[in-house]
Amino acid sequence: MDAETVVQHGAASGVEIRVHGVGRQDLLDALGSPRVLVEGKGRAPTLVELPVVPRHRLELLNWSRLSRRAPGVLWYLAFPFTLVNLAGMMQPSGPVAEQRAHRAVVWVVAIALTATTAIWVLAIVERLLGVVDLPDALDRVRGQVAVVMAFLLLSGLIVARVLQRAESSRHRWSAAWHCVGLFGVYTAILVLRPSQIQLDIDGILRGYGVESPSDTQLADLLVGRAPIEAGQFPLWLDPVALVAYASMALSLVIALGAGIRGLFGQSRAAWAGTGLTILLGSALLNLLASSSLVGLSRLAAQTGPRFIPLIGKPDAHDVRHNLVSARFFDSYATTLVPVVALLMVVAVVLMGVIVAMPHPVRWAKSPQPRHDRGIWAHMTVARLPSSLSNVVLFAALTSVLAVQAGVVLSMRQLFDFRSTSDENGIIAIVRPPVYGYLALAALAVAVAVFVTIRRTNSLAPLREGLALVADVAGFWPIADHPLGGRSYRPAVIKGLQAALDRHPGERVVLVGHSQGSVLCAWALAHPDRDLQGSNPASVHLVTCGSPLKSLYATFFPTVFNEAFFACLGPSGGSKLTWVNFWRSTDPIAFPIEGVANDRLLPDPRTDERDARGHSDYWLDPDQEKEVRDALTRSAD
Repeated sequence: MDAETVVQHGAASGVEIRVHGVGRQDLLDALGSPRVLVEGKGRAPTLVELPVVPRHRLELLNWSRLSRRAPGVLWYLAFPFTLVNLAGMMQPSGPVAEQRAHRAVVWVVAIALTATTAIWVLAIVERLLGVVDLPDALDRVRGQVAVVMAFLLLSGLIVARVLQRAESSRHRWSAAWHCVGLFGVYTAILVLRPSQIQLDIDGILRGYGVESPSDTQLADLLVGRAPIEAGQFPLWLDPVALVAYASMALSLVIALGAGIRGLFGQSRAAWAGTGLTILLGSALLNLLASSSLVGLSRLAAQTGPRFIPLIGKPDAHDVRHNLVSARFFDSYATTLVPVVALLMVVAVVLMGVIVAMPHPVRWAKSPQPRHDRGIWAHMTVARLPSSLSNVVLFAALTSVLAVQAGVVLSMRQLFDFRSTSDENGIIAIVRPPVYGYLALAALAVAVAVFVTIRRTNSLAPLREGLALVADVAGFWPIADHPLGGRSYRPAVIKGLQAALDRHPGERVVLVGHSQGSVLCAWALAHPDRDLQGSNPASVHLVTCGSPLKSLYATFFPTVFNEAFFACLGPSGGSKLTWVNFWRSTDPIAFPIEGVANDRLLPDPRTDERDARGHSDYWLDPDQEKEVRDALTRSAD
C-alpha cells in the first residue's frame, strides 16, 4: 500500500478513516495533540494527558512521507520549475481566448527557464572541466565537449523522468518541446560562440561584458612580458549575465502584466497567483544557479590552479575554448546575479508582509493572542483575491529597482583590469578592489543559500514552512515544465481508495483535515476505478479546516469549479453526505456553501483559555459527535 494506515479497533459499527493535513506528521498525530497537565520549566519534566481514543473502529491514513521522500538538494533545485507547473494550473475561468493567453504565457516562461538553465549548467560544466586534464585532441575542443555533456545531462534527465513515469499528457509534450529547445540553445551556442563576441565599449550591452586580453595581447604578453595598462583590454560578452538578467526581466514584465490583470474582472486571484509564482520561479532559479556557480568557482580556486588566471602558466588551460564562461573573470553583472536574485525573493516576502500585516503589536498585549492572530489571518486570506495583486505589483516594481541597480552598476564601467609581472616573470591579470567586494557579497549569498538548504531539517520553522509549500505545490502533476517536482497525489489517492476497499458494504466516515480534505474530495470526485462496494453512496464525508474554497477554488478556478463540487452533491446525483467544520480563527477554513452542511465551531470553547485555530479538529466535541452519530445512523 502506498500510504500507511494505522488501525484502531472498537465495538461500533462502521469505521472512521482520518486523513491528516500538510506538514510533517507522525503515524498517530491524527489522534490529536496531548493536553499538557504540568508544563515543565527548566529541568523539570512535563506531564501530558493523551487524547481519548474513540471506541469505534478508527484508521489513520498517513501520507506525510510521500510528499517529501528524502528530497534533499534535488527537490530545492527542482522547485523553480515546480512553481511553473503550479502557475500553469492557475488557469482563469474566463473566455477561451483568455485561457489560451494564460497558457501561452506559462509556456513562454517555461521555455525561458529551460534556456536559462541550459546556460547556467553549461557554465558550471565549463568550470568543472577547467580542473580536468583532457587528452590534447579533446582539450582543443573543450567548449564543444562541455556543450555535449550539458545537453546529455539535461535532456537525459528529462527523458528518463518521462520514461520512469509520465504524470500527464502535457508532461510528455512538454518533455519533447523542452528537449528540442535545449538542442536549439546549444546549437546556437556552438555556432555563435557567445563568450568570444567582442563588444563596443560604449555599446548598450557593455554592462554584460568583461575585460580580458585579445589573442594579440595574449601573444605580446607571453613573448614580451610587457604589462598592459588599465583600460587597454577589449570588452567581451558574458552570455551568462545577459541570459540571467533577460530571464529575470521577462518574469518581471509578466508579473506586472498578471498583477495588473488581477486588479479587475474574474479570476483575479488566479492571475495574481500566476504572476507571483513566475516571479519567484525565475528569481529562485537564478539564485540557486548563480550561487552554485559562485560556490564552485571559489572552491575550485582553492583546489585547482587552473582557475587562477595566470598568463603563461604551463598547466593553465586556454580559456578561449570556453563558449559561455568569461575568458578570465565573471563580469560585474554575473557577480551581482546572486545578490539581485535574493533581493527579488526578499521583495516578494517583504511586500507580502507590508500589505497583509496591519497591527501585529496588539497580539502580544491580547489575553488571547492566538485567537487574535487567527482572526487576522482568516480575514487576510479572505482578502487575497483583491490584495494579492497589490503584493505582486509592489514586489515586481521593487524587483525592477534591484535588477536595474545591478545593470547600472555594471554599466558604470568600473573596470580596472590590468596586467602585472612578478619577480619570476609570471604575468597575471589583476582584478580591481571593487570586484573583490562584489565577489565577497555574492559568495556570502551563496553560502547563505547552501546553509539554508542544509539546515532545513534542523530548523523547525524553516522546515515546516517549506513542508507546507511542498505539500501544496506537490498536489499538482508535472505538466508545463518536465523538470518540476513529482506529485504525491496519485500515490495518496491509490492508498485512500485501497483503504476504502477494505470495508465493502460498511458505513465509512471519511474525515479529512486541511490538505487531507482536498485529497478526500478529489478521491471521491475522481475515482480511478470502481471501489468494490465502498463507493461515495456509502461514505459520509467530514472535512475540517478545509482550503477547498479559500485557496483551491480561488486560485484554480477551472479545476475546482462548480462542476467539481456539484458531482459531490445532490445536484450531481451523488448520495454522498458531507459536513464541513470550520472556525473563524482558522486562516484557510471557510464554508463550502451549496454542497456541504457547514458548521461553525466556537473557538475558543468555554473550557479553553485560547483558540485552537487550524489544529486539533479531531478533538472538538461537535465533530466527535457528528462522527459518532454518522456511525450510529449506519448501525440503525
